Amino acid sequence: MFSNFSTNYYLTAKIEIALQKLASDVESVSKEVKKGSDTTISCVISELTETATVTWQTSTGPVPVEKFTPVQGSHSGGTQTSTVDVDGSLVNEDTAYTCRVTSG
Repeated sequence: MFSNFSTNYYLTAKIEIALQKLASDVESVSKEVKKGSDTTISCVISELTETATVTWQTSTGPVPVEKFTPVQGSHSGGTQTSTVDVDGSLVNEDTAYTCRVTSG
């Protein structure tokens, strides 16, 4: 009867910064995603003086590369954008992803 019903979930990008005066501004981008949809979440680091090391985690630990594709990003013009591609098979509940930024 409700076969076309689709649930939306919020994938929240959080930021954890362990910088030593590497950057002064970091922005995470959260989004609402339909259940089962592939998506990309990003973390934008601005006013960089060098490339940062970025790792992604969920509330259950590091992001496993079998179902997620984290991209470090590179320093260009003072900005670095790191992303993580999330396989749609994992979009079945509200989930927080943490972008952990460290120097070097």
